Amino acid sequence: MSSFGAKGLTNKGRVLQAKAQAGTQLRYTKYVLGDGQLGGQSIATLTNVISPKKSADVTRLWMHPLNEAIVGFVLSNQDVTTGFYFRELGLYAMDPDEGEILYWYGNAGDTADYIPPTSTGDVVSKTIDIYVYVGTASNVTLTVDQNLAYVTHDELEAALEGLDPDIPTASTTQPGIVQLSNSTNGTSESLAATEKALGLVMKEAQAAKQQASDGKGKVRDAITGVKGTVADADGDGIPTFDELAAGVKTIPAGYTADATAAAGDIRAGKSAYKNGVKVNGSLVTQASGSQTVTPGPSDIVKGAGIYDGPITILGDPDLVPWNFPKDVNLFGIQGTLERLTTTDRNAIIAAIVSKGVAAYESDSNAVLAQKIGQIITGKRFNYGDIRIPSNGVITVSGLAYKPSFFIWVLSSYDFGFGIRGNSFTSPHQPNATPKDVFLYYTANYPVASLSGDFSESGFTVYTPFKTTTGDTRWWAYE
Repeated sequence: MSSFGAKGLTNKGRVLQAKAQAGTQLRYTKYVLGDGQLGGQSIATLTNVISPKKSADVTRLWMHPLNEAIVGFVLSNQDVTTGFYFRELGLYAMDPDEGEILYWYGNAGDTADYIPPTSTGDVVSKTIDIYVYVGTASNVTLTVDQNLAYVTHDELEAALEGLDPDIPTASTTQPGIVQLSNSTNGTSESLAATEKALGLVMKEAQAAKQQASDGKGKVRDAITGVKGTVADADGDGIPTFDELAAGVKTIPAGYTADATAAAGDIRAGKSAYKNGVKVNGSLVTQASGSQTVTPGPSDIVKGAGIYDGPITILGDPDLVPWNFPKDVNLFGIQGTLERLTTTDRNAIIAAIVSKGVAAYESDSNAVLAQKIGQIITGKRFNYGDIRIPSNGVITVSGLAYKPSFFIWVLSSYDFGFGIRGNSFTSPHQPNATPKDVFLYYTANYPVASLSGDFSESGFTVYTPFKTTTGDTRWWAYE
């Protein structure tokens, strides 16, 4: 154990000691343990433990001859989370003028014991007494937590010395020593029940009380279920046995008289009572387990009876108004789809043919739709830019029609045009045979004829020009 070779009163302790000898109360408050090194410091000048680690309450105080007091405490590592060396010990006292002061101090130096943390599993619990000089002070006391006060074996023996150990055995007529028992069903009059025994009895009593309460509720519900009434005078929701007994007497005779079920309402093989008469059920079980019904063109009739399972009527996400003709109603859903009759279809075919596109009854609707797209609804035209080559020939091809007229422009004063003969006749010669006409106009040649040709998808014209820079713009018309 730590040996406190360096110890003594501090300056503040000496001042308080002088006050105590003059009549002031000397009251010790606590011990503080630390691991600081004293080094060259003077104990007399210390006012606090150098490196405090733990506090301990003063638990004992004995006055000793030769002007000393034995001031003790219990050293325990129960609340120690970080281990330390028990090198310092300071005793604090209450000064009426300065408050709590360091009264006495001791340092064990290299003999300090290690106090392990409680997490290591090592348990430290020691009673330590320190002899402290008090001089002639006559009023010495301490601040003590009675829950932490312990006595040593020697102190206990001293306290018991002189007591008569001959204590009689306790009975129902006299006090004395009694033996404890955990039994809950014994008959002895010389044993005392332990807290455990009383707890077991209480647990059983509580269970019995709850069972009785639950039972009362079930009886009450049974009575009210057959038109009886049950009072509850104290309003706690649990009737007394007397109230239940009275409630039984309120059950009307022949209480089944208001029953309305007939044999056909009760499952076959089961029975019930109506007006005091037993009624055997006749309602058959048609099916057990899950049932699936698929709609069809005819009604599906499920026979009357009991179906022990869910019944699923299948639906179809395609059952929507726009998926069937507007003159059809399916399960209350009116169709919105326009129906194409044979008469309507033939009228469409005739209209296509009248526009110059061949169409037949054997054509599918998709083919007829394509042929409608082939109908020409107006004259077409195209235009573009072309570079005239060195030979002066302008050629345009790839049109979707055979042009009847075209024009090309080289500049503001150089242009030409062509007119297909089967669509043009000179107004001056209305009876002349139609022919293709190709002309051009320039500053040098106001009007001059050209040669050219119309093809099924374009035209060709022979000009006296060529373009070395820029393009010639052309237009073609159906």
